[in-house]
Amino acid sequence: MAKADLVIKAKALGINDPESLTVVNLEAAIKTVVFELKTAASKASEEFNQLDPGAAEEQRLEAKNAMDAAIAAYAPYKPENKDPKIDTDVFTSEKGRQYVFAKDTPPAFRYFGEIRSQKEWLADKDAMELMIAGHNPYVEHLKN
Repeated sequence: MAKADLVIKAKALGINDPESLTVVNLEAAIKTVVFELKTAASKASEEFNQLDPGAAEEQRLEAKNAMDAAIAAYAPYKPENKDPKIDTDVFTSEKGRQYVFAKDTPPAFRYFGEIRSQKEWLADKDAMELMIAGHNPYVEHLKN
C-alpha cells in the first residue's frame, strides 16, 4: 500500500502525525490500532453475552450500546471473511463434480515424479482425474 493511502487510513484511526512515520512504522501503528479495536469489540461482545439474563434492562441496554459502538468502530477495518475455496481454481470432473486444492496445498508439488504448480495440475485433466480417483489429500470435493 502506498504511503499516502496509509497516511489517510492512519488519520482515520486517530494516529497522531502519521506523515512523520515511515511506511513500516505506519503499517505497524495501523495494525496495532486495528488490533486494539478488534480486542475492544470482542471484549464488549463478551461482556454483553455474559450478562445475567435477569440483569436490569438499563444495564443490558448500556452493555448492548457499548458492544454496538465497539463493533461499529472495528467494522471498517475488519478483514473480509473469504472462503479460501471460493477464490481458488476449480476442476470439474467428467461426472460434473467440482474439486479444488485444499488450502494447505503447497503452490507447487510433486505427483508421479513431476513438480508442477496448482494451475498446471488443474490444466492436466488426466492427472486431476488420477488424483481424484487416488484420493490425493491435496484435492477436495467442492460440495455444491
